Amino acid sequence: MLSRLSSSSTPRFEEPVAITHYSGIEQQPSFSPKGSRIAFRSGPDGAQDDVYIRSAQDVDATPRRVTADRNREFAPVWSSDGKRLAWHRRPLDGGDGELWVADVEGLDVHGAHVVARVFNDGGFPGLAWTPDSMSLISRDKNGAVFPLVRIAVTDGTK
Repeated sequence: MLSRLSSSSTPRFEEPVAITHYSGIEQQPSFSPKGSRIAFRSGPDGAQDDVYIRSAQDVDATPRRVTADRNREFAPVWSSDGKRLAWHRRPLDGGDGELWVADVEGLDVHGAHVVARVFNDGGFPGLAWTPDSMSLISRDKNGAVFPLVRIAVTDGTK
């Protein structure tokens, strides 16, 4: 038997709030595990793609730019423990892509370094951490196929 829901049980949603408001395109958002920070890819000046982080609560705060070189950075993802951020970098010269990892405390990012080189011809955005925050899962090339591989962040072994 079907019954009509009363108006008191109808879910109410707050008005949407913009998390970013740049002139460029923002994409590939990733919330930190506790939801207090967000990382995303953006090209606010329309010239390049970089990774940014910001507080998820203070929508008017200026985000921190994590990357600022001429290469294309994308697919930021937080580690399960929220202490690190990883992203793909695709050199504009067409070379192999790189996986980068940095330590993050609050909105301060430090120690960014290359973990491994991976084949990334088209800017494949898939990237994930393992639950223990010790490895990354990314696409790579193996002959004529492009499998997902597990990459240890300690030494880059695949």
